[in-house]
Amino acid sequence: MMRRLLCLAALVALAGCSHVQRGAGAARTPDILFVDGDTVLFMGDSITDCGRRDVAAPYGNGYALAVITRVQSAYPDRNITWYNRGISGNTVLDLAARWEQDAVALDPDWMSLLIGINDLHRNLEGRPGLSPAEYEAKLDALLGRVVSATGCRLILLDPFYMALPPGDDEYQGAVLALLPEYIAAVDRLAAKYNAIHIKTHEILAARIRESGVAAVCGEPVHPNPSGHALMADAFLAAIRVK
Repeated sequence: MMRRLLCLAALVALAGCSHVQRGAGAARTPDILFVDGDTVLFMGDSITDCGRRDVAAPYGNGYALAVITRVQSAYPDRNITWYNRGISGNTVLDLAARWEQDAVALDPDWMSLLIGINDLHRNLEGRPGLSPAEYEAKLDALLGRVVSATGCRLILLDPFYMALPPGDDEYQGAVLALLPEYIAAVDRLAAKYNAIHIKTHEILAARIRESGVAAVCGEPVHPNPSGHALMADAFLAAIRVK
């Protein structure tokens, strides 16, 4: 915990400097917020899982892997520990059941979380799930627990749905009508916890408007490789030192 606080203080101080002296023994402003010795945890549902428990162990073959490999390639001198704990089909209720083991016990310095589309679908269909208000309250409790226990920084990604415009599909229209309430909950939680907030739905929707749905996905929930690459680009941009 103390190491994290010291590291964060150093990053803030460095980021505020317009010039950093270079030379033997001189400190270098890091290009990204992840520093040597950090532990980074990716949490979520199938979009984060991406086969990490099976054919694509241990990191999956989606945006998490893209972020990891690009950071490792650009910063080979940084000894960063990576975890992917996404599980396909998960809702916030599922996360709550495994939070102590899969989040708190890993003692992350950074935790990235993308969750919510399964909560929305189940709520819309009348299956066990969480309304937007319940989603926010339960997620708030989980985030508060991991931050208080580990001192980690948070990276929150908006839930998204890749179908624009809804056209004649009544169900897709209902999802897109309800989705802003879940995104607004993430926005409020990001502000509360001073988290990095990646507006995934906006980013993917903009690409869809430019190039069509097929540019990022084959169906509304799961991005294709290009969609995952777009998410990784947004993630890497968000963790750059400003």
